[in-house]
Amino acid sequence: MIIVFLIASETLRAIMEWKYAENKKDSIATIAEMMFMISIVLITIKTGFFGLFNI
Repeated sequence: MIIVFLIASETLRAIMEWKYAENKKDSIATIAEMMFMISIVLITIKTGFFGLFNI
């Protein structure tokens, strides 16, 4: 659910930046930031929160 919300909100933000910002390349930075956040969330979930919940 977190990933879906993250993708939706950051995609909307990138679209708005592309349409209405003076510097259109800001949307590329937003998309790169979104990919980074998604990868961090997926890595954290995949590793079991880096072993925090392993007994």
